Amino acid sequence: MISGKYLLLAIPPYYEDSQGEIWLDELWYRDLVAHLDYIDDLTVFCPKRAKPDADEVRGIKLVKVGKEILEHLSFAAQPSITSGKQMPFHFLRSLPLIWRLIGKMDVIHSGVAGWPYPMGLIANPIALLKKKPLIIVVESSPWRLANPRSASRMEKLRESLNERFARWSIRKADLAVFTSPAYRDTLGAPENGDVLITPANWVKDSDILSPENAETNWAAKSGITKLICPTRLENNKGIAVVIEALELLDAQQHEIQIDIIGQGDLENPIKERLSALKHVKSSLLSPIPYGPPFFSLLQQYDMLIAPTLGDEQPRIIFDAYSQALPVIASNTSGQEFLIDEGQTGTLYWRTDPKDLAQSIVDVAPDRAWLHSMGKNALSYAKQQTHEAMHAKRAEAIAKMLDAKKA
Repeated sequence: MISGKYLLLAIPPYYEDSQGEIWLDELWYRDLVAHLDYIDDLTVFCPKRAKPDADEVRGIKLVKVGKEILEHLSFAAQPSITSGKQMPFHFLRSLPLIWRLIGKMDVIHSGVAGWPYPMGLIANPIALLKKKPLIIVVESSPWRLANPRSASRMEKLRESLNERFARWSIRKADLAVFTSPAYRDTLGAPENGDVLITPANWVKDSDILSPENAETNWAAKSGITKLICPTRLENNKGIAVVIEALELLDAQQHEIQIDIIGQGDLENPIKERLSALKHVKSSLLSPIPYGPPFFSLLQQYDMLIAPTLGDEQPRIIFDAYSQALPVIASNTSGQEFLIDEGQTGTLYWRTDPKDLAQSIVDVAPDRAWLHSMGKNALSYAKQQTHEAMHAKRAEAIAKMLDAKKA
């Protein structure tokens, strides 16, 4: 166990009901509770929301935090903010709160991203001033522009400032945790600390399909090849590339099924374009809860498409691997290191629908090859579970703290 008071600055909110009970997003709850396997006294500084009457927020299930968990876990509410215009006032309100909070803590776990500015912008310098061990975790880089050519000067300035802040924070950290090697390569490493690269992953040991069940599933698959694409229906998520690829495959009269599951602003236009397909079968599926229902859905398919455009490391690849599904992924820095070309999946150029269509044509008809890649993917999933991710973090944190004491 990591002793002492541990402060985690987080982006996801916690919810409080009229009885004072604490609720969390189901996946955030799963991840947060895993911290308590190696942290005895955890405080989370994050936004606070009033819990709605229903136990869901935008389709995401909320879970009540039990009293036994709250013996080791507490929450400190960030000042509320609803608009970027409130940023100066929000900053001034947050500064003394974070100053006092860090003064009570022994370990600071922070980051370099957030809206409308990173909380680490306040916390990271204070942690250094107060000589507290500082852990910086980088799971995404939302400040980086997807299309710099069309960005305004202000957007480019924000990107430049956030990038410099991120590099400075990592340089001064005692431990930097990255979810992909690309973040280490582009953001650097601590001057006097360690680096840990461990992909973000929701999949627990119990979620992974057994080899026997995987073989049974593959033996039952027949007919046309079926692919599934779980993604946000937004332009910056790569769904437009997928739709154009489907239209190319349809024009070439390929008999294949590619279903899309997700929500977003493009839902209605996508439905219209899918309905016009004549040879490619495709449906837009409504999101279903993460966990057994989602994994059962994945098992019905032969392959998964991950069409990310940014450099974040999506968890969906591990979801597919855990159910013995190979993956066709865009060649972003957050995905390409997870794909063993021809062994667990294949890569396509992120913005090129022709390349995606050709990748599908190259691999989809060969179910024996898909089966082989699925078995390799399943083996890889067993090495990269949610529990394994936290075990690596716990070991790295303990090593860093021991070095600080020496």
